[in-house]
This record gives sequence, structure tokens and C-alpha cells, in this order.
Amino acid sequence: MSEYPKRCVLVVEDGVVKLFGDYHKEFMAQVKDIVPNKHRSWDPDARCWEVSEDYFSTLEELAGVHFSYVHVVRAVPVQRNSSHEATRLQIKLETANSEIEALKRTVTALQTRMAGMSVRSNNSSSPIEQFLNKEDAARVYKILASRHHPDRGGNHNVMVALNRWFEKWR
Repeated sequence: MSEYPKRCVLVVEDGVVKLFGDYHKEFMAQVKDIVPNKHRSWDPDARCWEVSEDYFSTLEELAGVHFSYVHVVRAVPVQRNSSHEATRLQIKLETANSEIEALKRTVTALQTRMAGMSVRSNNSSSPIEQFLNKEDAARVYKILASRHHPDRGGNHNVMVALNRWFEKWR
């Protein structure tokens, strides 16, 4: 099974590029080689790297090499007190949109596979599961687990059921 694609979000706000997303060792090593210390810093509250906007095009190019999904968000100025929260909500919206697009591609691939095939009679699984492969199941699992994990405010029972379902695909 292939590794789940890594995501990177570049948020441009007030002359700074904030790097959010999955950790990628090689990407960060290159960023540290290219961007001097005085032009980059770690924000522990937002859990992201902040880099001078002067390096935006370089960061965008590097991210395109190392990540499967790269999103650029240009933050719109809002009221001072809610700026940080508005940026985080905009990032969540961008991430949700990319997950929806990934699910749409998976459904389209499944529909293509299902065309012309007859459904086997098997009471232990739904008809759609008969056309899933390990990679599709992993993609669906990853998206649903990120939404329903108890550490992220999800329901424990839903996560247990999701884990049991995914065990069939390992």
C-alpha cells in the first residue's frame, strides 16, 4: 500500500508565510538551508513555521516537490482580535475542500471499476466494498479517522467501528 499523500498549506499574511501541514524532514532541511535564521521562526502557539514573504516563491516551489497537496491561502485582513482564528478557519475550509476532492476522485475511480462488473453476493460487506482496493480503503480511512478521532473531538465508538472496518484491508 502506498503512503498517504502529505499536505502543506502556505498562509500568506502580513508579510509572513506560515507553513502548516504534515512534517517532511527533507523539505524542512531544505527550507533551513535556503532561509536564514533571521527570516524564519517557529510559532509554538500556532504550531507552524513563519518565514519572510520574500521567500514565498521558493517555498511554494519546494512544497510542490515534496508534498502531494499544496494549498496557498492569502489571508484577508479581518478584525484584529479574530485574525488568527479567521486564518485557522480558512485553512480548515481549504483542507476540507481538498479532502472532498480526494473523495470525489476515489468515488469516480470506484464507479469506473464498477462499470460492467457484476456485484458478488456477499452478505458480510456492502456492494461498494467489493470494488475497493487497499489504497482506496486507506484513503477513506485516513479522512474519516481525522474527523472522528477522540483526540480531535470525535466519538470513541465511531472510531472503534472505523478501526474494525479498516482491519479487513490490512
